[in-house]
Amino acid sequence: MWPASPPLLKLLHCYELARTLIFAVLDVKLSGAEQNSLGIAALLASKRTPFVFLTGMRVDDVHAKQFPQAPVVEKPYDAVTLLGAVRRALGIG
Repeated sequence: MWPASPPLLKLLHCYELARTLIFAVLDVKLSGAEQNSLGIAALLASKRTPFVFLTGMRVDDVHAKQFPQAPVVEKPYDAVTLLGAVRRALGIG
């Protein structure tokens, strides 16, 4: 068995943590061009755990469209917009 790399260990930890969450705020793009949070989003969606995406990309360009139940907040983030997205994700606003 090959030793796990630090990025892989972080990803595995995220998947394990995602199993216990009741809500999440996910940055769409993680470090590097190939890494994103869509796998974690799929796990959360399968458990019906609400979440919000954050992104520096235009909403039209975000791969998160496959999760229409998840609000997307674009940079620059502000508290009012983020809290509104959280309320929508939780179904309270």
